Amino acid sequence: MPALPFFWRKNMAKLRFIVTFVLLILLSKTPVLSQEIGLEQIIEKVKVRQSRIEQDIEDAVFSAEALYKEWEKDGKLKKELVVKKRVYMRRGGKRYEEYLGMVRNGKELEGKELNKEVKNWKKRMGKQQETKMPMTKEGEGAYEYYLIGDEVWKGMDVWIVSFNAKQKKEGYIDGKGYILKDTFDIVRAEFVPAKLSRVIQDMKMTFTYSEVQGYWMPAEFQLNMKIKVGFLVNLFYRTISIEEKYSAYTFNNQLADSLFESD
Repeated sequence: MPALPFFWRKNMAKLRFIVTFVLLILLSKTPVLSQEIGLEQIIEKVKVRQSRIEQDIEDAVFSAEALYKEWEKDGKLKKELVVKKRVYMRRGGKRYEEYLGMVRNGKELEGKELNKEVKNWKKRMGKQQETKMPMTKEGEGAYEYYLIGDEVWKGMDVWIVSFNAKQKKEGYIDGKGYILKDTFDIVRAEFVPAKLSRVIQDMKMTFTYSEVQGYWMPAEFQLNMKIKVGFLVNLFYRTISIEEKYSAYTFNNQLADSLFESD
């Protein structure tokens, strides 16, 4: 065997150290990849995390601002509505909404016009609040889950888990959730109704979450849908979008019982 060049002889010890160091790093990572927890463990840990948040947070108060847009079939904007409100929530599903203002097609609403639009808005958004969400106590046993895989989302390692309602009826959804690997918090959910009503042709919704005082809370809700409404012998087609953003969270405010009795 020919002699090694002077450079290699001089640096062989250093090269061996580097190779050994790299191999140790690779070997140290291999068990982590091979010991990824299974789907059932992920779902269970998400439920435990959600339960912990419910225990820690007795009530929450936050601001919400929504932008509603409605287009006719030809693409003409028919209605634009800006809704500002303060939301008060308490453990057990109690909720009160204080409407601070509404602007419809550039006009600030007051009096009867405001009251009518508030009533319509509550009716429109009511079904969303009645949905039995997956990976929660309310949705226990109502969904089937599948592990799609993992990825890096906005710089965070997440699992992507799909969920499908066992019963295809109103109040349930199909979609997927993005779950943080380190804390098992849900940071994003994309979903559609498990069953569409006759007037809805297409509907997609998204919740995005952000961290607030150590808890991942809803930061934005998006809805896009197409509807077909029959009136006498005429059919009306509409495309609707809703973008609602949430901010200024405060927790454990010791809200009075009377606040929820007045709504």
